[in-house]
Amino acid sequence: MDHPNTIDKEVKTRLRGKIEYGRVVDEIWFLHRPKTSPKDYSKGVQRVRFDSDGRIEYRFCYYERDKGKKSWHWGQYATFFPVSLTKRLIATMKKEHWVRT
Repeated sequence: MDHPNTIDKEVKTRLRGKIEYGRVVDEIWFLHRPKTSPKDYSKGVQRVRFDSDGRIEYRFCYYERDKGKKSWHWGQYATFFPVSLTKRLIATMKKEHWVRT
């Protein structure tokens, strides 16, 4: 993927009403090129370790760019999921047959 590598990058976010800092410890990205959109997307999940207590959360996020361009721009929206909620989400998706393994 040709967008910036964000492993070891500091992140800052407002969680539960306060500013928290952490660091990206790993990430997974997939290129998404919708036919009906003027943009390409790189959609992914970052594994973030928070400085305050060492907990891990997953940030679902994206980059976007105009089709045919090289420069990626960080997507405006990203959401954090605690590990326990991520596990529940995946288990429920499997139970409901949204995904199969």
